[in-house]
Amino acid sequence: MKTILHVVDVGAPPEAVCEALTTQEGLSGWWTATVEAADAGSVLTFTQVYARELGDEAYGRYNFNWGYYLESVRRLVETGRGRPYNAPTGEDRKAVVERFVEEYKNRQNPDVVDELVHEDCRVHIPLPGLPDGREGMRVNGRLMCGAFPDVRVEREFFVVDGEIVVERALAEATHGGGLMGIEPTGEPVTWTELHAYRVEDGLITEVWSEADFMGVMVQIGAVEMPGTS
Repeated sequence: MKTILHVVDVGAPPEAVCEALTTQEGLSGWWTATVEAADAGSVLTFTQVYARELGDEAYGRYNFNWGYYLESVRRLVETGRGRPYNAPTGEDRKAVVERFVEEYKNRQNPDVVDELVHEDCRVHIPLPGLPDGREGMRVNGRLMCGAFPDVRVEREFFVVDGEIVVERALAEATHGGGLMGIEPTGEPVTWTELHAYRVEDGLITEVWSEADFMGVMVQIGAVEMPGTS
């Protein structure tokens, strides 16, 4: 049987910590915690012993969740800011993606990744040499906004399935910058996009992306429409 132990240094007196921990009725009946005075504030020690053996993956998940909870308690009593944890809903995840698309594309702000994309995000975008993680999404956004500085995306629909939010969109733009070695043509272009985002704890942690890139190449005259030559 495994035991999970967390020790959290809190910059607030023990009374404030105890008040934060005992507002949920019955909380003290199923977990044990001690709060001790320390020179810089308080030390909160939390121990939970499980009634049955769990697999390593489950222990890891619970360990992360309790660490998240206790860090939230620390932030609440130190700053007075915080709120009870509520499991994210499909609407919450959709709202993250809606905001990301609006900032990343319509406002040409690739640096929004610092706020909405996990640093270790897994990126599945068919662009040779694109790095993984948050920086890969930043690079992709800068390439897009550089080639199409006035891009506007109209979101056609969203589908939410658990942690996954699927978005289909129609994009309109002017080819106003270099695109993979192709000089700007000034041509208006349109294309369709289909993206899927995994959203966990308010951050995008995985992205799949498909877009009508061939259609864009035809519209700017870089390639001929198949069957026209």
